[in-house]
Amino acid sequence: MRPVVFIEELKDIILIGAGGGDLIRFIYEHLPQVNLTALEIDEEIVQIARKYFAVPDNDERLKVLICDGVEYIENFDGKCDFIISDTYDEKNGLVEGLHTEKHFLTCHQILREDGVMTVNVYRPGPEWGADYIKMLQSIFAEVYVTIITPDQYVVTLCKKGLVPRYPAILARAEKMEPKLSLSLPAFLASFPKIPK
Repeated sequence: MRPVVFIEELKDIILIGAGGGDLIRFIYEHLPQVNLTALEIDEEIVQIARKYFAVPDNDERLKVLICDGVEYIENFDGKCDFIISDTYDEKNGLVEGLHTEKHFLTCHQILREDGVMTVNVYRPGPEWGADYIKMLQSIFAEVYVTIITPDQYVVTLCKKGLVPRYPAILARAEKMEPKLSLSLPAFLASFPKIPK
């Protein structure tokens, strides 16, 4: 969630992979100005999230849709500010269709000018690495990789460069932090390529 600080006016988020609903609940509770569309291919997961993990019912701000994330993005005809991709296949590996050049080109297209995408990469195969990053760099203005564990990375993809906007981003972090409690100033201080 921390890259929300890079977006000047956050209105719309697409979450690919609803899972247990932690991100849904956080966005719904702490970002009341945001319209959230959460995509989940497995209906049973959504039922469990709503029954046991207090995921709210759909309303004017929240839409949890049972669908294929790749197909939804391909057919999406609007714009959004933040795309969060947090998915795994049945073997806890990468969902191939969500890591193709075509998919990332489409995500780039639907993001607004200062839009951001984050991708949770868990247990990447041997093909993941320099070529994957080069592909992303050919699409997005800036690409950052954060190592969580040896098996997990978070890739942050920025449609617009961050460095020229750093003073505004820092001011936004200080304003947002009391409400979100995401350690945003510390995140910015440690974020690669952001001037100290």
